[in-house]
Amino acid sequence: MEVPTHGGASVDFLPVPAPRSHLATPLEYVAFVTCCLIWGSTFLFIRAGNETLPPLFAAALRMGLASVVLVALMAATRTAWPKGRALRWAAGFGLIDFALSLSLLYWGEQHVTSGMAAVIYATCPLTTALFAIAAKLERVRVYKLVGAVVGFAGVALIFAGQGGGQSLSGILAVFGAATVGSAVGESKACCAAAANAVQLG
Repeated sequence: MEVPTHGGASVDFLPVPAPRSHLATPLEYVAFVTCCLIWGSTFLFIRAGNETLPPLFAAALRMGLASVVLVALMAATRTAWPKGRALRWAAGFGLIDFALSLSLLYWGEQHVTSGMAAVIYATCPLTTALFAIAAKLERVRVYKLVGAVVGFAGVALIFAGQGGGQSLSGILAVFGAATVGSAVGESKACCAAAANAVQLG
């Protein structure tokens, strides 16, 4: 897959599977539920980890372990390493979406509850949609925006009793983490480069 850069040159990236129209298989439903359980509990585990480890060290440890798994999978599947500009774009994606975003999240969760962090991260579908519209990657679709707002409202309702006594700096840090993740996820150049790697984060 080639993605044009601002200078007019093209950058080769790993291919991203085309969307499919058929119904999901049982295995795909299991994978979806598993992802929901993992990502739904990540804020609780981050908060618990912050009780015993410095936040930035905990984030680095998480990414370090994920890197070991990723390298092992690449070796097992004989996946080629990205080179040249593709490698630089992938490294940039990692620095922004993992190093910056996760550092903000881990630091912020020292000062807010895991429930509040979950509520703040529930803004991701909405901000992602707005970034996609701004970047002209998608058209304005009211039902998507409404769905994002309803999803955020649902998460906010679940954790409605945890709003008091939260640190403003912690809230801003977690919101910054969520917004950075949404923004970089909509970058044309970064999305294709990181498509095979982000799921191990």
